[in-house]
Amino acid sequence: MNRKIILLTITVLVLFPSLGAEDSHTYIPSFGWYNPRIMAMGGEVSADPDGFSAFVSNPAGFAGEKVDKSDESDGERKGDFTLLSLQAAMIASPFRAVEMAGGMDDGSDPTAVMLDFVIDQLETNGMGAKADIALAAYSARGWGLGAFLSAGALFPQSDLALATEGTATADMTLEIGYAHVFKTSFADIVVGGDIRPAYRMIVPMTADNIINGVSDITVLPSISGFGVGLDLGATLEWRELTFAAVLRDLGHTRYYMYEVPLSGLGNFSSDVAVDTQYITPMSLTLGVGYEPTIPAVDWLVKTTFVASFKTDLLLNGLPFGIDPLNYYDYTQGSFWKSLHMGMETKWINLIYLRAGLNGGYFTAGTGIDFFIGELNLALFSTETGRTAGQTSQLGASLELAFRW
Repeated sequence: MNRKIILLTITVLVLFPSLGAEDSHTYIPSFGWYNPRIMAMGGEVSADPDGFSAFVSNPAGFAGEKVDKSDESDGERKGDFTLLSLQAAMIASPFRAVEMAGGMDDGSDPTAVMLDFVIDQLETNGMGAKADIALAAYSARGWGLGAFLSAGALFPQSDLALATEGTATADMTLEIGYAHVFKTSFADIVVGGDIRPAYRMIVPMTADNIINGVSDITVLPSISGFGVGLDLGATLEWRELTFAAVLRDLGHTRYYMYEVPLSGLGNFSSDVAVDTQYITPMSLTLGVGYEPTIPAVDWLVKTTFVASFKTDLLLNGLPFGIDPLNYYDYTQGSFWKSLHMGMETKWINLIYLRAGLNGGYFTAGTGIDFFIGELNLALFSTETGRTAGQTSQLGASLELAFRW
């Protein structure tokens, strides 16, 4: 069957179901990472889904990046193959972490210094850590295929640190996608889609659970199960400009969850955990990218600018609308919180410098290309409240990847 027909059929089938505005739902975040390239560029790169970034930004990126964007180009495209990507993120102030390290060096009691740091971060910033592993992620020639493992824990900011309740999560995700390039006389139009079957586990990290888990981790309660996400993205590439539109988690992604202790993982014969449905809301992203071409200096330096607006489609009256008031653990963001802007400059095809604005907060990062891989670093801040400027959360992320 023609690939275009397959893509259209999947889209139509997804757009028929409706969740109904009267149901109760529990929010689960969408599949994603604290990827250093993405976070350093303002948290969103749908208008520049460069290879590996396509898996969590825009499936149109599976077609690859146009090597020459001039009108005379034959449209050659370059993708990448990531043999292994190791990503680690820390949710805490990097500056306070440096101070803590200095306090340990001056002879202070390491336990006391660490405890003071943890309490300070829980009360002022929130605290957490996350690790992500990508195995054999291929994104080129229209195809995207990758396997991903993630695990982490996050404790939100709380006025009373010792009463903070957090969440530990673990994910196993497989992503398969395809993108097709439609050439016209004035621009390239790329349309792509993907399917993401996933297994997800959630462990509530209350004080009682942590105390019980220290003595016997197998008794910790967990909510786990399966879900299948679908994404659709498109780009229009005209001269040095790229316009993007992305729908992620089409029709809202449902997770069919079961409540079992860690010792019972893999046993799905019990009843569903609760009456509410665990769902990731569908989101819409509109973006624009600009990559000026200056032949005389392209070999030395190349810069890309991106900007986007991303929002969840939850309001009543819209297709598949869900009343946010019936959506537990979820806060609908403001307009300014949904804005993302960033830039990336690559020097002599070796060194990356990145910066951006993530909902009004500055982000920055750097990277180095060592021919068979990359090393990337980002410092970022995200908004955890409803409006931009309400409650910021600092963090840092690092990636070591073997890709070419």
